[in-house]
Amino acid sequence: VIIDIRIYRRAVITLLDEEMGILGLGSAGLSEAEVKALKEKRPLTPEERRRAFDERYRIGQSYFIPYPESERLFGREVGLAGSLPDEEYVDWHPKDLLFVPLRGPRGRLVGTLSVDDPFDGRRPTRDGLLGIELFANMAAGLIAADRLQTELASTSRYLQNLIENSADLIVATDAHDVHLRGSPTGNCVDLPPS
Repeated sequence: VIIDIRIYRRAVITLLDEEMGILGLGSAGLSEAEVKALKEKRPLTPEERRRAFDERYRIGQSYFIPYPESERLFGREVGLAGSLPDEEYVDWHPKDLLFVPLRGPRGRLVGTLSVDDPFDGRRPTRDGLLGIELFANMAAGLIAADRLQTELASTSRYLQNLIENSADLIVATDAHDVHLRGSPTGNCVDLPPS
């Protein structure tokens, strides 16, 4: 989508766990060799990811870290350098970094969108980032919904397996009652409140 609407030529979505560890990567606009090189590079640590989201780099909902600050911040080259000829860049540097957080329900970080090689060759502006941030918000909602669906399916399978493999008795309690349920083929007894 980002490439199709001609904002950036390359994009990488990184899915994160609750500790900001990497769950997976998806990309667009990268060659097979670039994808391989990206996967072989040492990824950002959770601490480095937190540093990237420092308020001094914030533009709108996104975080722009210009070169050479990007290498000073991490002590190494992060990601892949831009792939365009120098004359294609106006004030964007091939080693500039732009991260858009993907935030799910209650603002929880579920991933990041990083983009490179802007079609206009320029550094981002607040107004220029609105489209990509809208996309990031929609992507984050879809990622969060997919994770919730996966968790619900897993919980449902666990509970179904628990019921099917119960030998004699299932006990469920709430604040007022204790309910005893027999196995799927057994009897059921409700106890009065204590």
